[in-house]
Amino acid sequence: MLSKPFVNLFNWNPQLFREIKGRLKTRNVAIAISASLLCQFIVMMVFLANLPEKHGENVLSHNKYCIRIPEDYYNCIAIDWSTWWLDVSKTFSWILLALMLLGGIYMLVADLGKEKRLGTLNFICLTPKPSHNILLGKLLGVPILIYLAIAISLPLHLWAIISSGLSLSWFFGFYGVVITACCFFYNASLIFVFLGGTQAWLATTIVGIFGFIVIAISDDYIDDFFDN
Repeated sequence: MLSKPFVNLFNWNPQLFREIKGRLKTRNVAIAISASLLCQFIVMMVFLANLPEKHGENVLSHNKYCIRIPEDYYNCIAIDWSTWWLDVSKTFSWILLALMLLGGIYMLVADLGKEKRLGTLNFICLTPKPSHNILLGKLLGVPILIYLAIAISLPLHLWAIISSGLSLSWFFGFYGVVITACCFFYNASLIFVFLGGTQAWLATTIVGIFGFIVIAISDDYIDDFFDN
């Protein structure tokens, strides 16, 4: 028998319940968790490799994580961990943003495009439940594995932000921006499908190019945002 929270979820949005039930299989959950942990491990190993190999001697002059004194520029007297953690938090921020936007849009367009090709999308929209309720179930349920992978990475991302000296308001502000951007682009992906687009790769490419242009134009502002 289903627990009360799941019964309430089914009554509130049956489509969301179906999406969650269909996607949160043991194999899929294991893959999502493993991929998230592997990504975190790779990022940390890359940044650990960028630390000075010998603390205090033979330190390369371009290593940004060294704290030096003017009288002895080529030796590292300490490691600037706040800068190191800041770069780690930046990297995680970009990865999570790309995963939420590009991965979520790809999954949504692929799912809705499949429904449209099979002729079941119109059937779903003609059910007694309000169409916006069904589409909301799609928006929340289709990328559920991406949400899970990001949830697994939240502790490390939060720790990196705190260790870098950034405030918690930055953490919540960042995810507020991510959620807002996802709401906009996820709904735009619905419009894309209803206008006849079914190519998930095309929608993802368009958003990726648009995002790259925005980042390139506002690069200085983004760096100031991270550094403040």
